[in-house]
Amino acid sequence: MATLQEDMDADRTAVFLETDEFAATVTYTPAGGSGSSITVVRIEGVYAIFDNKATCLYHVSAADVASPARSDRITDGSEEWTVVDIQNLDGMWELRCSRMQDRQ
Repeated sequence: MATLQEDMDADRTAVFLETDEFAATVTYTPAGGSGSSITVVRIEGVYAIFDNKATCLYHVSAADVASPARSDRITDGSEEWTVVDIQNLDGMWELRCSRMQDRQ
């Protein structure tokens, strides 16, 4: 019988990071490194514009990104985001990112 932690780890991959459900594939590039494709959940609705900078949140698996750092980049479609804050969510990372936003 699986432990609760094992069940949570399996659900993280099978449900939350499933691209047919909640997740999408983006390119993650460590500062000074080369990019790789990873699966993320972009938290919709947590998107704001302050001082011409747009911000949003991404949840990524610690298995995909072992040690995220500020200034790492996420390329999501045509949008390029820079990691500005990192929270550890026990097996996942919550990355707050920002990018320059054109004034309308």
